[in-house]
Amino acid sequence: MHALFLLLFFLPVAGRAAADLPWKVVQGVVWVELEALSEAFPIKIWRQPGKKKVLLEHSVSKRTALLLEGSPYLVANGIFLAVPEPLESHRGKPRISSGALRQLGRHLLSQREMDTLEESIERVSGEVDAGVCMLQRPVEKVMLDPGHGGDDHGAKRGGIREKDVVLRFGGIL
Repeated sequence: MHALFLLLFFLPVAGRAAADLPWKVVQGVVWVELEALSEAFPIKIWRQPGKKKVLLEHSVSKRTALLLEGSPYLVANGIFLAVPEPLESHRGKPRISSGALRQLGRHLLSQREMDTLEESIERVSGEVDAGVCMLQRPVEKVMLDPGHGGDDHGAKRGGIREKDVVLRFGGIL
């Protein structure tokens, strides 16, 4: 009975920690630092100072992943995966996008951990989607300003004037 109580007490705590990951939104992309990920899930991070290579290991399953800053690929359990955004470093701390983390999580995390992660990503993605929905409206008009007014025809190079280029481009559209 005592063991069951402890299990029921600690089980929700792990889920809450993962659900409260400190996501950051940068230009519409959702990021989280790997350090925060290791605090929410049983993941160890190995990284040598000044190096771009990061090794992750799940403490329970011993599954591994190798990431390289700036690379649009990662290796998880020997499987080569393409990710939507490469791992990047911000203020010396590696961070991973939600899209790349989804790819990585499928090969590194348990199903329960993955469900918790998905819940966290969906919650923050919903907040981001609400903020950028205006950018997804269809474009109805494009305005081109062919000149600077008066006798100014804009920049010239090789006998070609900026005003002429913009007017021709507008005519094609």
